[in-house]
Amino acid sequence: MRPSVANVRPFQSMRVLLASSLGGLGHLEPVVTVAEAVRRVGHEALVIVPPSLGAAVERTGLNYVVGDEPPSSFVDEVWAKVRAGPS
Repeated sequence: MRPSVANVRPFQSMRVLLASSLGGLGHLEPVVTVAEAVRRVGHEALVIVPPSLGAAVERTGLNYVVGDEPPSSFVDEVWAKVRAGPS
């Protein structure tokens, strides 16, 4: 028998780490939306972004950390797989 919702204890508080590894706003905006939803329900969100998105994430008012840009060799490899399509 499944427990009823009334008997399930909710989390007191969660800390959620979200990341945007590439430097376009199209990569950041979905992360910001999730981070804002996390805050609205009373949890803590931290966003990590590359230097190219530092100013954009700062304007959101979210807690954030600026990390490193991913190596171009890694990004190139990912895009090559995307362009090739499913194997």
